[in-house]
Amino acid sequence: MTDNSMICAGIDVGKSHLDIALHPSKGRLRVTYDPDGLKVLDAFLQEHDVSRIGFEASGGYEWRLLAHLRAGKRPAARLQPAQLRFFAKSRLKRAKNDRLDAALIALFTASLEQLPALPDARFDKLAVELTYLEQIEQQIALVKTFAETALSEAIKRRHLREVAR
Repeated sequence: MTDNSMICAGIDVGKSHLDIALHPSKGRLRVTYDPDGLKVLDAFLQEHDVSRIGFEASGGYEWRLLAHLRAGKRPAARLQPAQLRFFAKSRLKRAKNDRLDAALIALFTASLEQLPALPDARFDKLAVELTYLEQIEQQIALVKTFAETALSEAIKRRHLREVAR
């Protein structure tokens, strides 16, 4: 159940910026995803007395934010995209942009009775390697589909060589 006395932040992680939304207030912020932007983020969270933070796992882009929040004082959780997608569907919402995604993440974070713990820093290097392997597997599956649907034998062979590589 949502605790309306608790201020929660949702962060949508992008390659070059972070979009932050607060719940239940309507506070919003966009910062660059660099050390200066993280300082602005910290000041914003402090100013609004944020109790907990949720952010989406974003194919590896979230690692700097995870390390930054892990070193901070506020409870934070890295949320899985599937969790957020199903939550949005249950609310009949479809986020159309990063700011709306951040608001949805804040709402979902507020709805959680308990935040999932951030992963132990000792496993960061292993997790990065696993993310790399998962991304390669996804690329292979995509190129295999290209090969299966190619109308030209020459293009099909190119795709199969890429899979083999």
